[in-house]
Amino acid sequence: SAAGFHEVWAQCNVGHSELKGTIRGLHLQVGEAAESKLVWCSSGAVFDVVVDLRPESPSAEMWFGVELTASNMRALYMPKGTAHGYQTLEPDTRLWYMSDHPYDRDAATGARWNDPAFGIDWPLLPGPMSIQDREWPLRTETER
Repeated sequence: SAAGFHEVWAQCNVGHSELKGTIRGLHLQVGEAAESKLVWCSSGAVFDVVVDLRPESPSAEMWFGVELTASNMRALYMPKGTAHGYQTLEPDTRLWYMSDHPYDRDAATGARWNDPAFGIDWPLLPGPMSIQDREWPLRTETER
């Protein structure tokens, strides 16, 4: 609260990946369903990424990545208007995240994990990922 975070968490989510190198994301919700998130890793390890998609932000289209592991107990906060993705660094990895808005399928969207507009430096070669995550549009294909 002293740092300016006043979220009331509406939903807790768990992502499990069996294979090392799995990429999930980049995901976000837009409009009234935009959400802030707090993410941590309960088993295994991930390279967790947040991409700023807020057009008015001084860090618009910039990314930040950090290693979250069960042993380092770090957490990453993501404000509304940012996209979230991660790559598993170990097999059998679980990621927990709290969001301040319930999931809304109609507000769910994403950005491509390898979009050159962001230039994310993933630590491993890409592994398994969903068709949806492979096919999110590039920023050059969408209105910025």
